[in-house]
Amino acid sequence: MAVAQGPSPLAAQQGDGEVRVFRQKGGPGGEVTLVVTTPPAVIGAALPDSAFTVLQGGTPRPAEVVPYSSGGLEIALVLGARSSASLNAEQESGAEFLRFLGGDSRIAVVDASEPRTLVEMTDDGDRVGQALLEVENASSSEPTSEAAVEAALDEFSDDARRKAVVLMTDDDGAVSPGLAGRLVEAGAQLLYIQAAVDAEPVPSLVDAATASGGRAQKGDLRSLIRTVDQVRADLDNQYRVRFESVAPDAEVRVTTAGGVLTGTVDLAAPAPTVPARDEDAGAPPVTEAEQRAAADEDDGGGGSGAAIAVVALLVLLAGAGVAALLLVRRRRSAPPPARPVVLDLRETPAPATSEARAVPDPGPDAGP
Repeated sequence: MAVAQGPSPLAAQQGDGEVRVFRQKGGPGGEVTLVVTTPPAVIGAALPDSAFTVLQGGTPRPAEVVPYSSGGLEIALVLGARSSASLNAEQESGAEFLRFLGGDSRIAVVDASEPRTLVEMTDDGDRVGQALLEVENASSSEPTSEAAVEAALDEFSDDARRKAVVLMTDDDGAVSPGLAGRLVEAGAQLLYIQAAVDAEPVPSLVDAATASGGRAQKGDLRSLIRTVDQVRADLDNQYRVRFESVAPDAEVRVTTAGGVLTGTVDLAAPAPTVPARDEDAGAPPVTEAEQRAAADEDDGGGGSGAAIAVVALLVLLAGAGVAALLLVRRRRSAPPPARPVVLDLRETPAPATSEARAVPDPGPDAGP
């Protein structure tokens, strides 16, 4: 999956003069599904499918274009703030997403400070509004964004037709490369707003937003609602474009009243993956060469470990054999244990003594 990339990821995402193209499914030589986001300049314009042209090698390709509706849209609002000013601005701006409620759209609210889910997916605006007021300031300086986004991914239902994580935070902590893979795996786009005074968006979060087909923006607290409106416009102006690909890349042209807007996509780019959890947050993705080197090193280490284990086992067996031999020799050389002597007196004759003489009874008439 891939999106159009410019020299500066953030500048490319914040520029409103181009369309953004995200490969949702497929690749060269097969059916491809794209998500095309038109800029806020065409908000409210019902663009017909004839306004879209897919080009490969300069040749138009037949394409099916369907606008995404708000039906089946699920939004996980993730608010994180260390300062009261950021928290107040995020709570006020988050209420703008209540406009999506109705029909099949639903919203969940996640407090990034722990993280914790304040309200699960619901179409009840009162519950969402109350949850926004319950968001608290983070009590430590530890990064909160990655854990909060992952918590938000658990809130989406299997029935969702579109999934969006809207992250508003003043957290400046980096996230791991695996976050992009988890977003893509869940089929969710990350719409990230850095809600702090004079602070640039975190580069690793910008990368995660780009890789998931979302957007990263720098939000001024004094006009955060305007930035949120641009994010809402993204969700209001998305189209599914499906076609049969015959090349490794494609260009999408969108004809509007103000002119022709273009966006490109690399159809052969590998999709983001979910690396091991111990990978450093904010580290660059591992290259194929590094992966092969690591695999070779692991194989060598595995062979050495097996050899050491075999040697240790042989030594252990040899030691056990020597111990057993010494024990046998010791038993052979030791004198037999003393056995108790048991005398059986049942058949033994009585000892010889002088015969007893019979003494006659003197009778009653006998004198003294």
